[in-house]
Amino acid sequence: MSARRVPRLALAAVAVVAAVALPACGDLQDGGDDTTGAAALSDGNPTTEDSAAKPSRDLPAPTAGVVRVDGGTGGSLTEDAVIRFGNEATRTGLAVTVDTAASGEAEAFSKLCGGEVDLVDSSREITESEAAACSRNGLQVVDFRIAFDAAVIVTRNESDVGADCVNYDQLRSMFAAGTPIGSWNQVNPNFFPIRLTTTGPDQGTSDFTLFGQQVLGVPEPTLGDFRSDYAPHPRDRQIRRQVVGTDQPGGAPPGVVGIIGFSYYELYEEELRPLEIDGQNGNRCVFPSEETIASELYPLERTLRVYTTQRSLDRQEVQEFLRSYLRNAEDLAARSELIPIGDDIRVQELKRIEDPTAYDKAAAGAVSEPGTGSAAQPTTTPTTSAPPTTPTTTTTTEPADG
Repeated sequence: MSARRVPRLALAAVAVVAAVALPACGDLQDGGDDTTGAAALSDGNPTTEDSAAKPSRDLPAPTAGVVRVDGGTGGSLTEDAVIRFGNEATRTGLAVTVDTAASGEAEAFSKLCGGEVDLVDSSREITESEAAACSRNGLQVVDFRIAFDAAVIVTRNESDVGADCVNYDQLRSMFAAGTPIGSWNQVNPNFFPIRLTTTGPDQGTSDFTLFGQQVLGVPEPTLGDFRSDYAPHPRDRQIRRQVVGTDQPGGAPPGVVGIIGFSYYELYEEELRPLEIDGQNGNRCVFPSEETIASELYPLERTLRVYTTQRSLDRQEVQEFLRSYLRNAEDLAARSELIPIGDDIRVQELKRIEDPTAYDKAAAGAVSEPGTGSAAQPTTTPTTSAPPTTPTTTTTTEPADG
């Protein structure tokens, strides 16, 4: 398993400092009041009914030259982005300090809406209640996509359980604590009457948290939220070995099902067979692929985001850090075995630093996606990707920590 699946330890004020003042950009602003007010929608796009209210004067004043980041999700790229930004600042003489903490998403959003931090590092969307808290303080929320990842539900490639798709209700019946389900045909009569055995990541890893939150509906999932015979493993390699039955003559029985990271699945797709997922959102069964994950169509994807407010975004310090983060996002994602944002998304997100309203409002039933132009065009729901008829065999070397 790659290191990205181990949650980051809280960073006690990681500072990126350079002694020379910001060149050719004027004085660093103190992030005073702006004239925008309405909170963002839960998808991170600004509302079209911006109020004229200014940010509350009770909010703490930001410190010039300092960017404060909080959040703390497993698999985050922010720690590496801060280090990269620090190296750039040293070379260019940029006098900006980035202080980071890992208080968790809920507390971080509370601090963002209270004006205590500039950025929230998150792998989930801001909730309606969190956005409303920002709105009450006159803060407009803006978010930037950084990278994509996903969890994949897999069986052994040579096995056949009778069907290829499960929805969230069926996944809950397979993995949730207290479930009476013991065979596949109890999940759905279309499956075969074979024993159901579950395995997956250990508590605290990014895939465990993703599955627990999105499928089980638990904000902070623990092993107690999973069935008693669920077999947790700290590494993707161990999950794969149990699903495939590496240590068993003839391989594992056909009923073993596991939760595994998409990037690791890609390395061993000749051994593993993914189930399509119906998130019960009208998209029907979706096969996990880079296309369906990057389009946020695959239900078990997670989008790594950075949230800010217009008040913070007006500060030059925050703009410089976000530009650096987005310019390095592709390389950072590749190093952490995540799916990078495409060039069109990166160009769009960079433009939104100056114009947070760069996304067009989508028509009813459409999805607003970034494009290569100055504004995104509403698009219809992308077509799902079908699994290849013949899996491509890839020669790989087992990752040292995988």
